[in-house]
Amino acid sequence: EELHNMIKEPKIMFEKITKHYTNVERQLRRLYRLRNKIAHSALQSSISLVMYIEHLSDYLSTLVSEIVMYYDETHVDDLNTILEIIKDNYNKKKVL
Repeated sequence: EELHNMIKEPKIMFEKITKHYTNVERQLRRLYRLRNKIAHSALQSSISLVMYIEHLSDYLSTLVSEIVMYYDETHVDDLNTILEIIKDNYNKKKVL
């Protein structure tokens, strides 16, 4: 139904595309800033670098666990679909 409404109303589709573009752009900037922090902190302090690596490791472990959990629940073989399910659930939690 949502897709049908977007097709009927180009303005809605344009707004969704613009919002998605903005979100992707923000995430890329965030990753770039984090990359720069890691690169600069490696030169200054190994403690900061270890902290970033631990956080990244935790993040990746959580993501892999979520992927496996959703695969077990849904038996969906497509990783992109599973990632979309995880993203949708995350967005629903943010709204609540």
